[in-house]
Amino acid sequence: MSGKVDSARPDKVQRALGAAIDALGYLARPATGSNTLDFTYVDRLLSAVVEPPSQGKQKNGRRGIAVIRQWMVEDGPGVALLEILGQLLWRVVDMNSEQLECLRSELHAQPRYHALIYDPCSAQLVLQRLERVRLHKEKACMDLRASLVGFSTDSAHSDASSAASEIERPYSADCGSVISDSASTNSEPLSWDPVLSYNGLIKLRPATINYRGLWSNEMERDLLDFYINMFAPSQTLFAEENAYLTILPLALHSESTRNALFSVSASYMREYALSDAMKYGYMNHNYMVLAAQALQRDLSEGHGATDSCLAAGMLLVHHGVVNENETEMCWSWHVRMIDGFQQARGGFDPSSEPALFMNYQLTLALTAQTSAQIQAQRFGSSDWLLQCSGRESQRICGILGMSRRMLSMISRITMLGTAQVSDEERVSTAESLDDEIAMMNQWCYQAPGEALEVALQTAQAYQLAARIYLLCRVLGATPLHSQVASLHAKLYDLVMRLPIDGMLYTAAYPLWCCFIAALTSGYSEKTEILYERLNSIRTRNKGMSMVSISKSRRGSQLENKLEELDQSDKKADKLSKSVGDLNAKMDEFMSTAKVE
Repeated sequence: MSGKVDSARPDKVQRALGAAIDALGYLARPATGSNTLDFTYVDRLLSAVVEPPSQGKQKNGRRGIAVIRQWMVEDGPGVALLEILGQLLWRVVDMNSEQLECLRSELHAQPRYHALIYDPCSAQLVLQRLERVRLHKEKACMDLRASLVGFSTDSAHSDASSAASEIERPYSADCGSVISDSASTNSEPLSWDPVLSYNGLIKLRPATINYRGLWSNEMERDLLDFYINMFAPSQTLFAEENAYLTILPLALHSESTRNALFSVSASYMREYALSDAMKYGYMNHNYMVLAAQALQRDLSEGHGATDSCLAAGMLLVHHGVVNENETEMCWSWHVRMIDGFQQARGGFDPSSEPALFMNYQLTLALTAQTSAQIQAQRFGSSDWLLQCSGRESQRICGILGMSRRMLSMISRITMLGTAQVSDEERVSTAESLDDEIAMMNQWCYQAPGEALEVALQTAQAYQLAARIYLLCRVLGATPLHSQVASLHAKLYDLVMRLPIDGMLYTAAYPLWCCFIAALTSGYSEKTEILYERLNSIRTRNKGMSMVSISKSRRGSQLENKLEELDQSDKKADKLSKSVGDLNAKMDEFMSTAKVE
């Protein structure tokens, strides 16, 4: 008898595959649209995935739900649409793991299956159905509650004022008020805008991280869910080197880091959540104030550890950059703590990624400032960036998209552009910097694949953009100069090839390089294409003006600087004997500079 059963088992895969193909064919019919489909079975499946059956006799049902949930996590939300005809779940329940893998392998060979799981509209549709399921469950619970206690359903819903009562309290220094919940291992976020979530930067990438002890109420748990599962993974291509996740242990014992984390998460949820924007806006402001106050206490009283202060500073700088409307650089105050650590506390770990991130934001923001503005602000030295071996200094940092040596080069270019030096020294120093940038070999530890290719292309884009920035800012070259035009052609091709959507699109996308390319283009058509690209990124994603430069400003400050340099060319007799001498030296420099 058992032999007959074993021989019949392959038919289970065939029958399940046939049912899945039928569902794919049904979904692919020209007349099929979201308004004409019956989602009864899909909603039932999603409801079961959210709240699996708990009775002992439904053991197989729980296993099937767990299998489909993991399948959706790995292949995408569109998997749930295979249940559109009600033929998937009960077949999966009766299959073992080997048969299920066989089924999935067969489906991956189907072009329609790939079209389903990679179609943003499918993911959006499933997320909308999931939100509908959640609202139905919530409404049913509130109706029952109203019937039991005699309250109306309207009075049961809370607003921003109720949110204030839950978070308007300071944490104790020893974290004693934080509740430790053994069940709070990993739960998916509740309600996001599916259009933004799956077409832009923020995507659902669940991470198995134990964050017990970091939250003290349900709203903080939701903020942490969003931070871990949606915000942090989108910040870098390197999942194993994500600084936004490595600071989580620090948040357990640092009030400033914890509150800064909640503030960053709330500022994004205000944009991406389907509802409660006012509530998240209040939470964003409240936690930001609490974090800034706690960080100020740590720095003034000397109680906070250096690494926790830097982690809080990184989050507050991130929050300040993505939420300011104008390039006022109010967040730059937090970067000054690095100088304080070097002077008062005998230095800090120069490999600290939070410190690198803060310096990165400041360095790129200063490229949009005029010489007078930079000289009016006194920032410390960035020599600590190179306090490591030569090879290590060229390793690509995941959250920056370039190496620390490349960051140091951009900072040196800006300082050289504002320095009061002779023309000969300016040209010779610029030539040395260009040689060093051209010969730089940036690398990373990632295994071969698409992620590594994108990371290396991003780093190369920074090299090309830095060389163009050097020619324009230091030597006053115009977009029509042959050297600038040659470098710009390579940079334009590279920037346009980098993805701006999909799983390989992260916050490490080189916006600064795209902006430099748009500003120094000698062709109006390319300029418009690049600005449209920047505008598309900006409108689809919160936090993608990470260089404090927006399309509306069109880089007015850097343009002003280029105009200054252009006019200084006309008055070059004040810097050298004649304009001819200066041009001769520039031509000599251009001819000897190495072009990639």
